[in-house]
Amino acid sequence: MKIFLFLLLALVASCSGSQNPAPSPAENFLNCGKALSDQGKYSEAIKEFTKAIEAEPDNGEAYCLRGIARHHNDRSDNWKADMEKAIELTTKAVSENPKDASAFYIRGNARFFFDPETAIADYSRAVEAKPDFKEAYMARMQLAYLMGKHDICIADYIKIIELEKDPERIEFFEFSLACSYLHRGKARLESGKYKGAIEDFTKAIEIQSKDPTPADYVSADLFYRRGEAKRLSGDGEAAAADYKKVIEISDKAREAYPKQAAMRCRSNYWRGIARRRLGDIEGAVADLENYLKEAVDSKVAPDVEQAIDEMKSKGK
Repeated sequence: MKIFLFLLLALVASCSGSQNPAPSPAENFLNCGKALSDQGKYSEAIKEFTKAIEAEPDNGEAYCLRGIARHHNDRSDNWKADMEKAIELTTKAVSENPKDASAFYIRGNARFFFDPETAIADYSRAVEAKPDFKEAYMARMQLAYLMGKHDICIADYIKIIELEKDPERIEFFEFSLACSYLHRGKARLESGKYKGAIEDFTKAIEIQSKDPTPADYVSADLFYRRGEAKRLSGDGEAAAADYKKVIEISDKAREAYPKQAAMRCRSNYWRGIARRRLGDIEGAVADLENYLKEAVDSKVAPDVEQAIDEMKSKGK
């Protein structure tokens, strides 16, 4: 949870809340506090945010920023009082101006952990008032991820990529979008929505294919899960093609990173389960046994051991 508070602080810091060419004293204190927060100097940042509050007592952003900094700094309950005050002030602001995108955004940040559903609603009001409000899309996306709202998460990533100008950040967001499709695809697969799962895994694969080095565990995961969705939907031939792709990716990964135990371990796992689906029992057992030799604190180890026992006893 702490990592999301850090990301939230970065998002709040990236939104100035004012476009005045000559910053007010409160804005100067806020900017200084934001810079200190970016450096992890939360105690000093808190002092600057407090100065901003003293200079402008009705500044909801200052309370929100100080609340997040306090949470990072001492883990006491003081941060909650700051968030409650930020909610009070921004609620007053939006009642006076229902189109105040910044106020909705700040209130959403203050509600992020108190009331996630209303925080989502606040971010939605912010982007309605300001359709190019990238920070609001990013905050809503993060909260949607925490809440398992995959549809919102995917839609927001698509919008963020559309608004982003930095090629490196676009690449990062595209990777994150692929992961979001993967998560929604997994949820659809588990609930028996095979057509939707196949569509999600395919979209994720298309994004991953832009990577010049696609021989990794994410790609193997995607092709295997898409193969499972195809198999369960009755398309065995298409499923087999995906399982073969898993083996191809795993072999490439082993060749590209021969000295990396973690990569070798993951490759053994993906190649093993794919070989099992293709009927190569001897190869599957060998790969999965090698996986167990190198796996450290693996949550799937008991399932792998059971699978190996079943294959050896039944010849399947």
